[in-house]
Amino acid sequence: MGSARLRMKLFFRTDLFDLVTSGGFRELTHVLDRTSMPMAWDSDQLLLMIMERFVFNEPVRKKYGVTQDDIKDAELRKAAFSSIFGNQIESGSRQSESWTWMFNHIRDGNQIRTPRDLHALVTNAARTEQELLRVGGSESSDVLISPTAVKAGLDQTSEDKVHTTLIAENPILEKAIRAFRRGKAEHNSDSLEKLLGADWRPIVDDLHRIGFLEVLDKSWKIPPMYRSGLEVTQGKAYEIGTTKLLGAA
Repeated sequence: MGSARLRMKLFFRTDLFDLVTSGGFRELTHVLDRTSMPMAWDSDQLLLMIMERFVFNEPVRKKYGVTQDDIKDAELRKAAFSSIFGNQIESGSRQSESWTWMFNHIRDGNQIRTPRDLHALVTNAARTEQELLRVGGSESSDVLISPTAVKAGLDQTSEDKVHTTLIAENPILEKAIRAFRRGKAEHNSDSLEKLLGADWRPIVDDLHRIGFLEVLDKSWKIPPMYRSGLEVTQGKAYEIGTTKLLGAA
């Protein structure tokens, strides 16, 4: 704008861009002509991002024998992550490895995962581990951040996410979001009508749009990222094969 050496580039979150343009946006075609494709972070990109921050720390490099060149290799990058966090967050032969667990737990209902949420989870987990070490409650000296700390970090991240993102950015949906508090994660049309009233469908569409609910085949589910912040537990709020709601008379 008046300078040959300076150009302005704006970055918008996809959900906010959709919200602004969904009700009508004059001359939107001109905006889209200059718009790049949305940025998407896959598993390997997010893992590289967080490992770059770890190897920037010299004590971490020395303890685990990993260098900045090492994490450029996909296998070494994942092996280094497992050394720092352990092989699993939840133990058991059917449980996923630590990185897959973390990757799955930072997604929203639209399958979007952001560097900010991953960074928040790791930061909160590291703070918890520091507190565990201070009081002598750390599980093992082999890993830098224990599974207990990671799960506690997710709880804190979930609480922050609910209050500073979901409710703060969508105050008109606050009542609907809080209606799920202390309930089950998965709902069908009957349980949603009981929670939200006869006009539940447009509300659910809005909750899906902001990533609070994900759409399954015949049901809707709150992703792990938002459960702890609302004290939501795993399971269905209805009985399979019936219209009876759990907890209903």
